[in-house]
Amino acid sequence: EQLQTDKEQTIIMNALSGKVLSLCQNSQGVHVIEKIIVCFKEILIEEIYTTIIANFLLLATNSIGLFVCKKLISSAKNPNHLIQIRDLICNNSMMLIHNQYGNYTIQVAIESWPAEFTQPLIRSLFPFFISLSCQKYASNVIEKCLEKSKETILIEFIDELGKNSNIITLLTNSFGNFVLQTAIKLSKGKNKIRIVNYIKKNLDKIN
Repeated sequence: EQLQTDKEQTIIMNALSGKVLSLCQNSQGVHVIEKIIVCFKEILIEEIYTTIIANFLLLATNSIGLFVCKKLISSAKNPNHLIQIRDLICNNSMMLIHNQYGNYTIQVAIESWPAEFTQPLIRSLFPFFISLSCQKYASNVIEKCLEKSKETILIEFIDELGKNSNIITLLTNSFGNFVLQTAIKLSKGKNKIRIVNYIKKNLDKIN
């Protein structure tokens, strides 16, 4: 943490060469890699980025490896690194969103990245918002999507609540209920009234 020069940081990286993946899966070593990601210059720790990106799905779905994936997502500044990580998350979003650890990588990405990176990801998940809202791990991601998406996504989600029995599905599901509460909290004016009216119209169908 106190290393100031490029030379000192390079010496440390040379010592870790070939050991990055094993450290990322070690309960103690993972914290060393996390600290390096935060404190070292990105250009000097290319091996760490390359190794984690190459093994992203393995690490993201592991209770220990998840730590470095989250740190990489929130710390990366190099556009090439960001694009590689974004593509990995987008191309494997359904697998990650249902995983007890992997879902956090999507949440951190949505929380950390600029709109031009997150909005395509959120939009790709949108057709599945209702069903994903009823899943234990995925529902947390949907709440994050609603919180960080543009207002148009929230309005479209409210439109979906008025179709078929979607509002009942969320009202009667222990995870979907929290997503619905988040939607109500985020909505304003006529949009909040719309959700309340959908609920009122279906109260007689809920035991």
